Amino acid sequence: MIRQIGITLAQHRRQEATLASTPVPVGRLRHLPGHSASAEVRRYATVLRLSAIAESFAASSLNRRLERHVPPPRTEVVDSLHTRAEENATASWPRLTEHYSRWFKIRINQGSCPSWRRIEAMNDLRNAIAHGLGNLTPRLARRDRSTLAADLATIDVVVTANRMVVSEEAVEACGNASREFVEWLALELQDYDLRDPLTP
Repeated sequence: MIRQIGITLAQHRRQEATLASTPVPVGRLRHLPGHSASAEVRRYATVLRLSAIAESFAASSLNRRLERHVPPPRTEVVDSLHTRAEENATASWPRLTEHYSRWFKIRINQGSCPSWRRIEAMNDLRNAIAHGLGNLTPRLARRDRSTLAADLATIDVVVTANRMVVSEEAVEACGNASREFVEWLALELQDYDLRDPLTP
């Protein structure tokens, strides 16, 4: 996953460098977004990818360890229970953190994970991009604005007139947060694996 984060950032940097040195193509559409709007869309896409990598690592790592406790072949009942438990545990970040704590005694919170506040800010940004096209969703808009701004500042994102402004610095900050989270969780899981008698 660390490699995927590096590749995602490298591809983004290369794309931006290439586009910066290329004349803007003239097309038949007269109302194409300007360069800054297009750059914002590319930054949004990169942030979505970085957020997905961190969440995917957490979910797949949980699933692999859950599998050890109910190895195949399984009866239909056990398979159904396993599937339900797996889907419930990986349905969202709150569910993931709850089940990491309950099943593996790994607490993913601001007190134990140095990058967690930034990962939560990335999740807020991801929700604004995915559900509000970069604007605050109603849920985010109901949050205390100064607290939200302070959280987003940890990844260099600012809110202007209910819109998330994502700079190149913010993309890099999201990449760093994702990498640090994956590295931290990998070490925590390594410790868990040493304690788990079912570790192969």
